[in-house]
Amino acid sequence: MDNKKNKAITEIFEICMNKNNLLFDNDLVKQVCNKHNVGNPFDTTKSDRSDKLPEVLREKDYFIVHLGEGGKLEPEGIYSLSESDVVRVHR
Repeated sequence: MDNKKNKAITEIFEICMNKNNLLFDNDLVKQVCNKHNVGNPFDTTKSDRSDKLPEVLREKDYFIVHLGEGGKLEPEGIYSLSESDVVRVHR
């Protein structure tokens, strides 16, 4: 993943951790992406490979889940998932 995107995701993660609230919205994503000069903020929080996530998320065992309508959540447990637990949903 692009270094700018990793910096943006890391900052979003740190903001959420400091607020003790793991939900974040598209407004925060846009704000942080503008700060880091990320071209497409809507692509920033999407990754289909855990090894492409920023190191801090991998170290702390977090990943990003899209909840719809702009809300996202970073729950713990990336390493507790098996391949059979992962379901890809297309609309």
